Amino acid sequence: MKAQLNLAQSSNFWTPTVMGYDLWRRRSLSLMTGEPFSLEKEFRQFLEWVGPVTGQQWLDVGTSTGNYAKLLVQAGAAVTALDLSAGHLKRLPRHPRLHALQGNMEEELFASGSFDGVVIAGTLNETFSPEQMLLKAGQVLKEKGVLYLMYLLPSQHLAGQRLQSLISRSGIHFLESQTIERYLRLHNMALEKQKRHAIVCFELYRKAGGV
Repeated sequence: MKAQLNLAQSSNFWTPTVMGYDLWRRRSLSLMTGEPFSLEKEFRQFLEWVGPVTGQQWLDVGTSTGNYAKLLVQAGAAVTALDLSAGHLKRLPRHPRLHALQGNMEEELFASGSFDGVVIAGTLNETFSPEQMLLKAGQVLKEKGVLYLMYLLPSQHLAGQRLQSLISRSGIHFLESQTIERYLRLHNMALEKQKRHAIVCFELYRKAGGV
């Protein structure tokens, strides 16, 4: 059964969205955190948290133009770069350990236990059902595999709350970290690391291993 799409997801098929993505992505975290936050800083934290990835199988959900996918390949992993938009996927580089796949993570795309790691950076806020995306991400992880999340929290300030209320009409969710942790705990995922910068939250979860 095909998953539903909201307006935020559908916008990824628009040419201006595809063409302007890289420019926005380079500046987005600095704008949302209110502090200098480069891609290099973001990627350095990611690699520090997930540890060595050489020889591992990774899934980059909502890869867009492949920032995390390319980083993982450079670090020695094999990566499936998943995105709704063929336009985004066409901008990925060719590499023998990088496999581009058009699809929706809310659907049944992969066998259980297929990946050592899953990264969802930003896409969790945009998807139709964050719960379904998290469920599928947990299912495709191997035992002791890791799930790395970057997502946007609800604003604590009145002006930010009003802006988020308007933005949410496009289908974007602003997610409570406590809700995500409770949900993932039900599916054998434990929170190992968390860092917040204003409304941007980074988290690392690990799937329980066998007895």
